[in-house]
Amino acid sequence: MKDVSFNIPKGQWTSIVGHNGSGKSTIAS
Repeated sequence: MKDVSFNIPKGQWTSIVGHNGSGKSTIAS
């Protein structure tokens, strides 16, 4: 997921973080 996150816009990434909720919100910040 880390590699994919760089290819996903912040808006899209936020949605993914919300779905997973695996503490990845820290990366989004």
